[in-house]
Amino acid sequence: RLHHLPMPAGLTEEDINLIIEADDFAFVKEHQSREVSAAYSQQLVNHINTTLQSNAKPGDHLRYALLSAHDTTILSVMSVLGAPITHTPPYASDLNFLVFETGNNHYVVRITYNNVPVTLPACGGTE
Repeated sequence: RLHHLPMPAGLTEEDINLIIEADDFAFVKEHQSREVSAAYSQQLVNHINTTLQSNAKPGDHLRYALLSAHDTTILSVMSVLGAPITHTPPYASDLNFLVFETGNNHYVVRITYNNVPVTLPACGGTE
């Protein structure tokens, strides 16, 4: 469908949708595994964390990180963060990491996935 190719003869629309749903389920489940997601993305998450922490200082201007990556990377980063995604990310998906100063040398990070705030269970909210 994605490439506008004809579907195999004998498959109904219901069959095709079931195959697509099963593939999506298996693909997402693989990347929700803590071991798999950590292997794919723990170093990347650590790098983003280090970058944001080192720039969360008065006068620093880099307080934003954009991750536009393959669906596998986005799935595994979200799993590492403790907020796994339940469907394959659509084409051109992104994760935004924004640092805000909320007071005297106090900073919070807001994460969005395709412009929707991400709630991290370990943080108890979206900031």
